[in-house]
Parts: sequence; C-alpha cells; structure tokens
Amino acid sequence: LVEQQLKKKADPHLTRRLYIAISRQVTQIATRPEIFHDLVDAIFSFDWLKDVRVESTGTMDPTSAALVDAFQLCVKSLVSANATFLVPSLSMAVNGLRGVCYATPDTPPSYLEALTTRLLDVIHTIFDIVPIGTSELLPLLSSNFPHRFHEGTSIVAYTKILLRLTGVLPRLATDILSLIVDRCLEIDVEIKLEDGGGAKLAASDEEDEFLGFGSGQQTGAMGV
Repeated sequence: LVEQQLKKKADPHLTRRLYIAISRQVTQIATRPEIFHDLVDAIFSFDWLKDVRVESTGTMDPTSAALVDAFQLCVKSLVSANATFLVPSLSMAVNGLRGVCYATPDTPPSYLEALTTRLLDVIHTIFDIVPIGTSELLPLLSSNFPHRFHEGTSIVAYTKILLRLTGVLPRLATDILSLIVDRCLEIDVEIKLEDGGGAKLAASDEEDEFLGFGSGQQTGAMGV
C-alpha cells in the first residue's frame, strides 16, 4: 500500500507524511536496501512536472511545496545513510532537469524556474553529503543532453541549466563546460553532414542509431 501511494500520489498530504516517516526509518532501509527495492523504486518515481501543482500565478502551490520539502528530506536522509542511493538520487534530479527542458510551451516560466532551482538544490545537497559523486553525475548530464533531432529550444534550455550548475558546483565547472562544448560541436557536425550531402550516421551493433529521426521533433521549453 505504501508503494502504491508513493507512485500514484493521489493524496499529497498523505504522501508528504509518508516521506517524513520514511526519513525517520532510513536506517532499516539503508541496512538492507535489497529487501526494500520496491519501496526505493516508489520513492524515486517522483515526477517533478506531474506531481507538483501550479497556482494561477505560475508558482508552486503550498501543498506541493510542502510535498517537495518532505521529498527532499527523504532523499537527503537516504543518501546520508547509504551511498548506494547516490546514483538513483542524482538520476532522479537530472531527469527532472531534462524534463523541465521538454515542458509544454504553456507551462509558466516562473514554475519552471522554481522547479529548476529546487532540482539544483537537490544536487547541491547530495554533493554536500557525498563529495565524490563527480564520476556518477557527469555521465548522467551527458546522457541526458538533447540530441540534434530534438527541438532547438530544448538544447538551449538544457545548456542554460548546465551553466547554472557550474555555479552550484564550481569544482565541476571545467568538466561541465567541456561537456557543453563537446556536445554542441557534435550536434553542429551532424547538422552540417546532413545539410551538405544528406549523409547519415552509420548504424552498427555497438553504436547508437539516429536514422529516421528527422521528423520526430519534440516540444521544448523556452528559457529556464
């Protein structure tokens, strides 16, 4: 029943109380995480765009704000208790940031800004607890970087978020900037290949296949 409530979040007040209760029992979960696999999956199923409500002013409503506070506390408690939860926590945060970039155009910018700030705060908090998480974060940032066949606004939005992240984690600034430059150059080369001679990337068993995505654009979010 607990896992179902955490996944559905039909009652945000109950969900908030569950996050708080879990935060107080992390020792049991951290000691035998394999036993609580379903519960952990349910905790990290949090969807920052679907599970957080927006007021008419474009800001996070009080109930959702309290829910997010409790969720952040739960994540912090889990990572503090066992570094096993580092990767799921970072993955959840980076996926959330990527989701912001693909939000529908009618999503209030102020709401996206609030979510971005919250997510960056989650990452900052995690690194305060586990400073050696660099090797886990950078691959996640890279794998979530939009590809050339995504909407250009999504690429711009994600790049802006990464630039903000350099301020949150200054010691990773050089690596993050290198990632931005490398990925943007890759996208530029791919576009020029297509424009120049209709060249397509060769597909193989070991390489990603990007054939046939020219018309499959996704809706991206404007400035973050």
